[in-house]
Amino acid sequence: MLSSNLATLLKLNSKQPAGREARKGLDMGSATEQPNHPALYTVEEAAEYLRVSRWMIYKLMRHNELRTLTIASRRLIAYEDLTDFIKQSKRKQYEQTTSG
Repeated sequence: MLSSNLATLLKLNSKQPAGREARKGLDMGSATEQPNHPALYTVEEAAEYLRVSRWMIYKLMRHNELRTLTIASRRLIAYEDLTDFIKQSKRKQYEQTTSG
């Protein structure tokens, strides 16, 4: 009985992402599963997500181009705000290229 419980536990643990993948909410399962992402990102994580520097994130925050929220003196960025920023940036870039 104990060995079957241990085998079940090991099987379950082997399916869980470890380390950085678990912290970032990445799922290494099949491609048909829904994407898994954290609801809130730190400044460093948002910079990594957008592939820019931390200082660029702070600049975007200062110029109110990227919405943030503060929880216990920590500045956090919601996943939806990151995706909205990307959509707005794409829209602005498209408008600039088509206007002349």
